[in-house]
Parts: sequence; structure tokens; C-alpha cells
Amino acid sequence: MLGAEDSYPVTKGCIRNAVKGGASDHPDMAAILERPDISLPLLRQAYETASDSETRLKYANILGMMGDGTGIEALLDRVRGAEWDRGWPFTGGGQFGRCLSRMDCYLVSLAHIGDDRAWDAVAELGRRLGPDHRFSHHRATAIAFEKFARQEGARILATVLEKPEMTGHAVGRAQAMRRREFLGSREKNLRELVLARALYRCGDHGAVGRDILQSYRSDIRGHYARHAQAVLEGGTGRA
Repeated sequence: MLGAEDSYPVTKGCIRNAVKGGASDHPDMAAILERPDISLPLLRQAYETASDSETRLKYANILGMMGDGTGIEALLDRVRGAEWDRGWPFTGGGQFGRCLSRMDCYLVSLAHIGDDRAWDAVAELGRRLGPDHRFSHHRATAIAFEKFARQEGARILATVLEKPEMTGHAVGRAQAMRRREFLGSREKNLRELVLARALYRCGDHGAVGRDILQSYRSDIRGHYARHAQAVLEGGTGRA
């Protein structure tokens, strides 16, 4: 709008209000992320003085996403022994709203904190993954396992990928693919790719990750092929 003034830099008062409101909308979260030097002490204080466990968990999640482990115990209390929640399926042009479930967010937060105390809880959820779980759970697990980069994580991911329907979704150049098949297969393709990438970057196990990535190098869909090639070139597969 003509005559409008820039609101940058974000003021301390704006950040204080965003923290007080629990980062309930995108502008508040943007303000918090813009100035971590101001927002992190305020978030830690809000976590310590929260009046109930759900509010503490909300602040713990934000802190974790920013790599701060102040609220790790609240996150672990929620994740230890928990089941996967509903999750989010990849739906192409219809992906409106949240694309990570709450449990997905807790895993990613713990991964960004990088504390070894979180590994057992994260690993246990990863072991339970299978073809019936939605894409967001596979993606969150891949992010978390890559952050921890443990050989045990490679073994877990290799076992997950050996389950029925988890692999074999690359499309070679000799195959034809109708549009409907392409749209319907994207979740399986992305699931297979993100898990294979995490497996490879964790050191691989039995060359499972490498073989999957190799199969996607010649996929007729160039974006999958380029991604697989970049992961292989990046290395860390130690099988």
C-alpha cells in the first residue's frame, strides 16, 4: 500500500507479545524466529512459569525447534511409550493446513536439540513405522534419524524398508506411466526416498539405502533422479 511503512526490525515488545501469546499464529512465530537473541530467554521463562503441562509442552516444542533443550523433559514425557497419531498424507495440490502432526513436531524438536537422551524414544517410534503409516511420520522420522546419524538408526530404517510395499516404486525409463498413476504414487515415492536418504546418511545397512537411491537415479521423473544423485554424491553410506 502506498505510504505503508516497514515494520522491520522487529521490536522487543513485539517479540514479548508473540511469546506471551504462545506463538499462536504465523506472524508471531516469524517474530520469534527473527530475533532468537531476544526470544529464547523469553521462551525459557515462559516454559518455566507455565501454569499447565500443555502450555509447557507448547513452549518446549518451540524451544526445541530452535535447538534449545530447556524443555526436553516435557517433550520426552510426551514421546516415551507413545503411539503415532493420525499424521498427514502427501496429497499433491490438496495439502492445506498442517503437514506435520503433533508427534511429528515433537520428534523434529528432539532431533534439533540433539540430546542423546532422546534417541531411545525416537528410535522406538521409528521401529513401528510401516506402509500403513502416513507420510508425515516417515518424513519426521527421516529428519530425526539423519540428525542423530547413528548406525543403529541405519539398521532400524533398513528393517522398515524391508516391510511389504515400502520399496520398488521407482519408475524406469522403459515404463509408461499414466497421470493417475503418477498422482497416486507420489506418497510412496517420497516415503521411499526420504527413508532411503536417511538410511544412507546414517551409514547404510546391507546397501539397502544405496540400492534404492541407485534405482531412483534412472527414474523418468527428473526431480527424483536428481535428488537421488545428489544424496549419493554427498556420501556417508558406510555399508
